[in-house]
Amino acid sequence: MELILIPWALLWAIICSLIGARKGAAFGYFFLGAILGPIGAIIALVGKGNRVKCPYCRKLIDPRASVCAFCQREVEAKTKEPFSRREWAELLIMLAFLLCLFYGIFCVCKS
Repeated sequence: MELILIPWALLWAIICSLIGARKGAAFGYFFLGAILGPIGAIIALVGKGNRVKCPYCRKLIDPRASVCAFCQREVEAKTKEPFSRREWAELLIMLAFLLCLFYGIFCVCKS
């Protein structure tokens, strides 16, 4: 049983990561797919990811873009600051939670 769960979680994690890569949020969608499986893929397909709306045509574009890919008008590029200490702490807490979750699933399936 446990041999099926790990490849299943990894498969959905990779699928969601590929979907998220086109939206600029591959890392977050990777964990979403690993935890939620096909439901995570649906959320990844529906979610907007790390994109922002063009102020002119309202289509979702890359936040670093200086020209909208749809209406070809100049937009102000929004660069994101590097991770703050709080964001790093949230990331580490999430990773610790996932590690405990997978360890618990492995122990339950092993017994």
